[in-house]
Amino acid sequence: MHDDPARSWTVDALAGEALLSRTAFAEQFNRFVGEPPIEHLTRLRMHRARQVLLDADRTVGEATAAAGYQSVSSFSKAFKRWSDMPPGAFQKSNAEDRRS
Repeated sequence: MHDDPARSWTVDALAGEALLSRTAFAEQFNRFVGEPPIEHLTRLRMHRARQVLLDADRTVGEATAAAGYQSVSSFSKAFKRWSDMPPGAFQKSNAEDRRS
């Protein structure tokens, strides 16, 4: 998951990688990491997208792809839930901060 967060992961696929049942994997993951696997994956994806968006020369579309989303619309909704700010506004705000 950490090596390829953009991959279309499911709990079943992650459990398969760990050679565990879906239930055992989810329980152990939550116990050791402190959050469910898909929440952790979403956080990884949003951090990756954030790094892309901090570069004013990169696009929201590039952040969408880096985060493993198929559409800008679905990525934008997820990013806004995560950061309380749409990705374009986040990028603009950070570009302004760098100019100050």
